[in-house]
Amino acid sequence: MMWRKVKQFIQESAEELRKMTWSPWQELWATTWIVIFFVLIVGIYLVFVDRIFALFITRLVR
Repeated sequence: MMWRKVKQFIQESAEELRKMTWSPWQELWATTWIVIFFVLIVGIYLVFVDRIFALFITRLVR
């Protein structure tokens, strides 16, 4: 009985995926690079803020 529900779920999911419209590869790559760029920027910012807070806490504890 459970396998029937799993099979039905997979079939319905496949049907819904066929209905979707997918972005062109060029748009996909462009948005992927934008996301990677912003993740790197936020990562660098967080490292910088973390270093400042660590320095502040270290001097506060001394």
